[in-house]
Amino acid sequence: MGIVALGIFADGTYGVYTTESPLVIGLLYGNPGFFVCQVISAIVNFVWAFGFGFLLFWILKRCIGIRVSPEEEMLGLDIAEHASVACSNFVCTESGLSVTMKR
Repeated sequence: MGIVALGIFADGTYGVYTTESPLVIGLLYGNPGFFVCQVISAIVNFVWAFGFGFLLFWILKRCIGIRVSPEEEMLGLDIAEHASVACSNFVCTESGLSVTMKR
């Protein structure tokens, strides 16, 4: 959360192209308004990223699906997706309803 830390620790010496007021200073140097702006921007960025990601995955789930079938999952995705065994020393055996991996 570097953006919030900037709102706390900014002392007005970096990123300033003038020596005149107003300088960008943070909460520890007497400017709570800048800290509040940084917190708001962090919240807005999180809400936007989470919301857009959620919407994107929801659309993908509805259109093409994002899960593989249980059969492909049991077989292994290396075989289902690439037609090749990635770890040849693993053996998958079924005993009843459970699956055990032997090395």
